[in-house]
Amino acid sequence: MTEARHPRLPQDPRFYETVLDLVPTPVLVVNADGTVSYGNQALLELSGWTLDDGIGMQMLDAVHPDDLPSVMEAYQGVASASANDATTNGPWLPIRFRIIARDGRIIPMEATGVNALGDGAVDGIVYHVRNCRDDELLAEVFAGVASHDPVAQGCAPLVERLALPPHAMAVAVFEQHANGTARCVVASDDVVANLPATTVSPVPWAGLSTEPARTELDMLPADVAATLREAGFGSVFHAGAHSPDFDMTLRLVACTSVDHPSVQGPISQITQARELLSLIATKAHNDRTIASNAMRDDLTGLPNRLGLSHRFDRIMATTDDCAVMFIDIDRFKPINDVYGHAAGDHVLATIADRLVRAVRPDDFVSRIGGDEFVVVLTDAAGRLANTTVRQLADRIIAVLSEPIGYEGQTIEVGASVGIALGHHRNLEELIAKADGAMYRAKRAGGDRHHVSIDSAA
Repeated sequence: MTEARHPRLPQDPRFYETVLDLVPTPVLVVNADGTVSYGNQALLELSGWTLDDGIGMQMLDAVHPDDLPSVMEAYQGVASASANDATTNGPWLPIRFRIIARDGRIIPMEATGVNALGDGAVDGIVYHVRNCRDDELLAEVFAGVASHDPVAQGCAPLVERLALPPHAMAVAVFEQHANGTARCVVASDDVVANLPATTVSPVPWAGLSTEPARTELDMLPADVAATLREAGFGSVFHAGAHSPDFDMTLRLVACTSVDHPSVQGPISQITQARELLSLIATKAHNDRTIASNAMRDDLTGLPNRLGLSHRFDRIMATTDDCAVMFIDIDRFKPINDVYGHAAGDHVLATIADRLVRAVRPDDFVSRIGGDEFVVVLTDAAGRLANTTVRQLADRIIAVLSEPIGYEGQTIEVGASVGIALGHHRNLEELIAKADGAMYRAKRAGGDRHHVSIDSAA
């Protein structure tokens, strides 16, 4: 039997009914036979049910078939408890399951039940219900951060998380670069996705500040404000996160409707989203750094063999013709023995610098090991084979033969250059041909170049 209400509490039952409907947390009451006897407004909004089709329905009819056994077991456990047990033991442990909403959506939920079957006023099991989709999306954000593509994989669930009720914001994440360019990574709304976002745009989310902020439409450029008003938006929230090197900024822009309920403050959600964006931006930066280091030679700073392969694929995507020079340094091996390894490293670093200065701006220099370097030239077939490529090879030989100073000593080296020309699109084949040509140049005395006969034909 329900005890009398404390005299200090409101006595009008309508007060409690109104409070329950205003509470943003879904509340559900299920009778002993499994029928729904009550659901507050938050539950109806979550499930899509109405009072007409929701009240009186069998609760188990809305449960995902795969989750029925565990839900039935938990329900029977609560229902079979005595009234005395219910009032002394408090809430049962929460159970997670999925319901099928009225519109067919599958919603992950967590319900914590209290047995009030012995209470004459309620005579049911009272459930506090929580939508777990937010938890799942947050887990997907962290999984995305750990993926090979943290920006795309991490930002997508973050945007979905803010777009779903109760946040219900129209969201886009932009990737802004120091060179002034920007791209929309992911968006839940086309209008927001097409907002100006480059670093030169006259909008507040294009500046250096990444702090969470709210901007009223009157503060925006007239054309931007008009576009947002026409779409029914009333406010814009934005925040960002710089990568550690400030080369890239992830910028989140979220718009709320004119009548947005703001059940959970947008600023607090944007603040949390900014923290997640910071994780994503940092992970993306670290991935780029690791990838760059894996493709770069530590001593000279030039691309290594992996970097050469990566760049070659990009080069061949834009041209049909190229030439490969295989450069081996003459008289290098005695340097380590005579002057020490530090001197050898100095010579290699100097050679790398001279090579970069000797070639054309579009040519690509790499160190593939020891004293071996590879230069890739584009558009070097046909008429250019006997002019530009050969002239460049002679210039490289001349530059590398200039004396190198080291701790008061003068070190002299030379270069044997092998050249492979033609329409080959296989890097390893071109390197093999250029390597063979280089050995012919070295056997002829070094300090010269040789063109692969079959590639020159």
